[in-house]
Amino acid sequence: MIYLDGDTLTFNDLKKMYDINMEGFYYKEFLDLNKDKFLPNINNYICSGVLLINLKNLRKDDIVNKMYKYMIKNNKKLYCHDQTIINGVCSSKIGLLPPQFGVFNYQKFKILLKKAKRIYKNKKNKYSHEKLKNAYYHPSILHCTRKPWMNKNNYANKIWLKYAKKNDYFNEIYKYYKAFHKRRKFKKKLKKI
Repeated sequence: MIYLDGDTLTFNDLKKMYDINMEGFYYKEFLDLNKDKFLPNINNYICSGVLLINLKNLRKDDIVNKMYKYMIKNNKKLYCHDQTIINGVCSSKIGLLPPQFGVFNYQKFKILLKKAKRIYKNKKNKYSHEKLKNAYYHPSILHCTRKPWMNKNNYANKIWLKYAKKNDYFNEIYKYYKAFHKRRKFKKKLKKI
């Protein structure tokens, strides 16, 4: 199964992604570029915004029940609930997708690269500079982790807004977007006082 968060843009047919070998894995995804305070030592700490999921293996190994127990035990300490639970319970059977399936929309490629180098420093698995660059400029899926409504300058914001306008909820999104920026300007003014 392919799972996509609502803050993703899909540019190509996802058959290539769907056909990736999942034998021995529960999940495959793009490596997260943020450290999880609760799970700092996991080698393949993935972002849960774009997932290729092996439902057969999850069911066979009763992972839903294991995740529930993990959540009950650690609920107050979890950093990103769904993501931390997936990584905490399934880390031994998590793999990496090619970066074009889930690369993040940092404002500039060099920001993405700098963050990746810092996070990948002690990791066994990482993406090469060339693969990241190709994924950034030619993504199949772009994950808008830098929220388009928070910063107008993030990569592919105009594309995201073009598709948002086709959504029945665009007026609500636009009102929130405007209100968010008014609050932001107001807070900046307060800081100056």
